[in-house]
Amino acid sequence: MITELVISCRCGERLIGLAEDRCINEIVLEDDEKSLTGSIYVGRIKNVSPDICCAFVDIGEGKNGALFAKDACIGKQSIQAALKRDDEVLVQVVRDALGNKGVMLTRKLKLFGKTCVLIANERGVKLSKRAESGARRRLEALGKSIAEKTDCGVIMRSAAATADDSEIMTEALENKRRIDGFVQRSKTERAPKKLHDANKYALRRLRNECSNVEIDKIYVDCAECRDYVLEALGGEYAPIICADKAECTEMLTKLNDAANERNERIVRLENGAYIVIDKTEALTVIDVNMGGFVGSDATNGAAFNVNICAVCEAARQLRLRDVGGIAIVDIIDMDEPAERDAVLAKLRECMRADRGRCSSTNLTPLGLIELTRRKRGF
Repeated sequence: MITELVISCRCGERLIGLAEDRCINEIVLEDDEKSLTGSIYVGRIKNVSPDICCAFVDIGEGKNGALFAKDACIGKQSIQAALKRDDEVLVQVVRDALGNKGVMLTRKLKLFGKTCVLIANERGVKLSKRAESGARRRLEALGKSIAEKTDCGVIMRSAAATADDSEIMTEALENKRRIDGFVQRSKTERAPKKLHDANKYALRRLRNECSNVEIDKIYVDCAECRDYVLEALGGEYAPIICADKAECTEMLTKLNDAANERNERIVRLENGAYIVIDKTEALTVIDVNMGGFVGSDATNGAAFNVNICAVCEAARQLRLRDVGGIAIVDIIDMDEPAERDAVLAKLRECMRADRGRCSSTNLTPLGLIELTRRKRGF
C-alpha cells in the first residue's frame, strides 16, 4: 500500500491528510485557535469543589479547566486537603472544551514518541495490543528498564517491536528530559502560562502515530508548508513534492474534497447508491440507500453489491470524521446468510486499517451492525 501525506495551508489553518493508495482516509486540522489537546500549562487553582472531587484551574484560555481527583496525583488525600486556591499546578489538556464545559486537565503529563509513550506521575508498563507476540517479552523487559530509569509510566508501541533497544531507550530518555524541563519551567514561570503547544506539531504527532508505516511522498501547496514539514519532522521526511507538479495538484484537490465531504450528511457512492450519516448525542447512525444503483445485475444480488460498497465507505467515513463512541450501520436487507456474513467480514476488514480501536457485533435481527470506535482526538 502506498502511504502519502498531503498538506495545505489556508486561512491560517493547516490541513493534513493521510492518503492510502491515493485515497484520503484521515484528516488533521491544525488550528492554534481551536484545539488545546496535549498542550501543557502551568495553571492557577481558582476553586476546589469537594462535592465533585474537582479543582478548577485557570490556564489562561478563557473558561477554567477541570482537574478531577483521579488525574490530580494526590494519592489517598482528599482533593480539598491536597490542593488549595491560588496553588500553581503543572497540567496537560486531555480534552478540549465542550459547550459550556471547560477543558479537562491532568497532572499525568503524556509525551508521545515513535516507539514508546512516557507518562509522568504514573507507574507501570503497558504494551500495545498490536505489538507482535514474539516481541512482547522483550518489550516488557525493556519497558520496565525505562520505567526504572525515568520514574514514569511507559506504553510500548507496536513500532518498538522492530526498533533497536538503544533507539527506544534514547527516545524515552529524551522525553524524560523534556518532562523535567516542563517541571523546572513551571517553578519559574508565572501562572497562567502555556509551556508547550502540542497543536503546533500535529504533523509530528500524526507521523509518530504512523511510525510503523513508510511514508512514500509528502505533497505541499506552498513554500510555507515545505518549511513546516522540515521543522516538524526534522531530518526524517519523505520526498517533498510542491504544488507546481500536476501530481501534487491532484492530491491537493482530493484533500480539499475530503475536507468538504466529512461535513456532508449524504455521501454518494461510485455505483449510484449513497449513505446518510447522522450524529446524535448518544451515537452515530449510517443508513445505506440503494439510490440510483446501477450494477451488472440490478435485480439479483443488488443489495449485496450496494452493501459491500457501502460498508467500505462507512469505515472510511468513521476515520475521516474521527467518529468516537457507538455507531450503527443500517444495511439493506439480504436473504442469504452467506451474503450477510460476507458484508460483515468486509466491514471488519476495512476497520482493521483504522488506527482507532474498533469493534463490531454480528448483524442484529433487524439488519443492523453495531460497532464502537475510539476517537483519535487530533
